[in-house]
Amino acid sequence: PLNLPGILYIAWRTEDSLQAKNPLNKLLSSEQLKAIISNLNGKEGDAAIIIAMPPGTPYETFTPKLGKFRTLVWELLIEHKTLTPPPENLFIPLFVYPFPLFSWNDEENRWESNHHPFTAPFQEDIPMLDSDPGAVRARAYDLVINGKEIAGGSIRIHNPDLQLKIFTILGYSRQEIEARFGFFIKALRYGAPPHGGIAFGLDRLCALMTGAETIRDVIAFPKNKAGRDPMMDAPAPVPAQQLKELHIRVTKSNEQS
Repeated sequence: PLNLPGILYIAWRTEDSLQAKNPLNKLLSSEQLKAIISNLNGKEGDAAIIIAMPPGTPYETFTPKLGKFRTLVWELLIEHKTLTPPPENLFIPLFVYPFPLFSWNDEENRWESNHHPFTAPFQEDIPMLDSDPGAVRARAYDLVINGKEIAGGSIRIHNPDLQLKIFTILGYSRQEIEARFGFFIKALRYGAPPHGGIAFGLDRLCALMTGAETIRDVIAFPKNKAGRDPMMDAPAPVPAQQLKELHIRVTKSNEQS
């Protein structure tokens, strides 16, 4: 179901079985197999699973599949009682960082922002913006608890010249930058301090803490399939006085849908 093209493994059951019963024994020597296990801090009784991806496969396209595969293996090991499931009240948080600043879009033949175009790069990576944009790291971070993303954020760019360079790498022309972000660049030239932040998904956090299967079980006012809020009856017509205060006029379109 994950569409992984090649799955190989190294099972180190005993010293003698390492070379005899592994599918890689025709390609690698016993010493090479041991070296792989050793680099993974493995020992007798452990197994290493190797995913063989086609040459040239972009890193960012197969790593999500590897993550799902790892979760699948973990669930199977628990199902077969090889692993003991963690206690229900155990919460293990961690921050994930750094992320690449850019990813390459083959269809559009250009770089894209992994987080957003206002994310600051690592200071020491700035010289690589001209030579190797794909190697530049982003000052972005995610908070994960028990494998669930709970929050994410970044440090923002506060230097106008650096922000211009990022826009240029993303493929914007000078005219586009001025039309879409001119006000922002101008504001940065007045002197913006280093700044950043993080945004929490409180519904995800509540679902995790309560053991809910879906965030709909903990959202105060969940929407139905039609996008309506049954409790608030929204969206609904707005009184003319409120529209007047907001200087909004609603008109009917004559265009055929």
